Amino acid sequence: MAAHAPECLQVPSVPRSLPGQWRGRPMSLRMRFVAGLLGVAVTTGVFMLTALIYLKSVGPALDEIGRELQHDMLPMARLQLEIERAAMPANDFLITGDISERTNFAAAQEKVNALFTQLMEEAPVTHPAEAALVARAHDVWRRAVPLARQLLAMADPTRDPAAPAMMQEMDDLLGLSADTLGEAYRQAQANVEETLAETKHASRAMVAIITALFVLVLTVVVAGGLQLGRAILTPVGLLVKAAEQFRRENLGHRVAQANMPGELAVLASALNSMARGLMAQRRALERLARHDELTQLYNRRAFEDFFAEDFARSSRLCHSLSLLILDVDHFKSINDRWGHLAGDAVLRALSQRLVENVREIDRVCRYGGEEIAILLPETDAASARRVAERLRRATAAAPLITSGGQPISGRVSVGLATYPAHARTRSGLFEAADGALFRAKRGGRDRVVSADRASLTAEPN
Repeated sequence: MAAHAPECLQVPSVPRSLPGQWRGRPMSLRMRFVAGLLGVAVTTGVFMLTALIYLKSVGPALDEIGRELQHDMLPMARLQLEIERAAMPANDFLITGDISERTNFAAAQEKVNALFTQLMEEAPVTHPAEAALVARAHDVWRRAVPLARQLLAMADPTRDPAAPAMMQEMDDLLGLSADTLGEAYRQAQANVEETLAETKHASRAMVAIITALFVLVLTVVVAGGLQLGRAILTPVGLLVKAAEQFRRENLGHRVAQANMPGELAVLASALNSMARGLMAQRRALERLARHDELTQLYNRRAFEDFFAEDFARSSRLCHSLSLLILDVDHFKSINDRWGHLAGDAVLRALSQRLVENVREIDRVCRYGGEEIAILLPETDAASARRVAERLRRATAAAPLITSGGQPISGRVSVGLATYPAHARTRSGLFEAADGALFRAKRGGRDRVVSADRASLTAEPN
């Protein structure tokens, strides 16, 4: 039988790896240890063990920071927002006397109680100072609830002389409860900053220990020690820098992962992912705190901030600032005839139409119920009246929505006041616009009335 000549194996050439890589992949800490400290005595092993203990301590510390942020801060911010919303039904009931606000308050009370239960029983706040503040806010909330129920139980709150004082007391208590939760939120943030500072201190201490051990073995393994130092200290420095940036609330900072060892690259990736998640949650909370959920307009809290800011600027520069207050005519009749879902749809469509007919610098805010306040910076009384007329015509030009094939219109009455023509103070400007709105409603609705005089814009409905 003929023998076959053995075939030669063709071994492909292996490209030269880059420094810090093996077979084209980043070297792990274990491989760097073997490559840099091969043949080293026990002292070198102690050095590596110390470095690994330090690296392992970084991950749990950062995870603890994330848990504290998510557990303590976000539920408190949500509860603070719900308490502020709980004041709206009673305020609206005092203005309109609509008994449906009793149901709205009951729903708001249920939400607030559920959130308090979560913070105090189901997933209680762990820090004693924060827990005490939450308990204090809960006690103030419980004092405000009976006042709200008593006010909502009135037969005719608009004529009851005791209603305004009772409403003021309830608003003060709800504001105190919300402020106390805000203090708890700030306390939680301070605790997180303290944890970050401790992590930074521990990191610096560990770097000092690693440096000292490195000096001890420098004469034995100079090359290996330097390689290990570059492999660990540089990425750790990036992590410490990231912790410092997060302590300063710079959540846009990211840890560079290029040429980072595998284990640390995983840690850096997790840290970057946590920062992105926290940033998204912060943006969502900021929008939730300043926007009305139904209409997506700015809410009353945002309106107060914008009003103070715009009025201060106008007063300082001696420029005009106009305020429009709009109220949907016969809104209760829309709710009674078509249902509250249709009423909500009318408010959403009306809000969209208003936003489409003002400038980007104008602030359109839902002040409460069916009332919408619009701030017009750099706008005198004559220009503001033209804007108000345009908005009134835009809402009356076509039905806002249809329900069951039937169009539903939403005409508005508008009160107008301008600084400094009608008032010299912020409260005076608001009162002037509110008074003009009252005259517009009393004069037949579907019209614009300025603070100085009533001017009809359409025939009464």
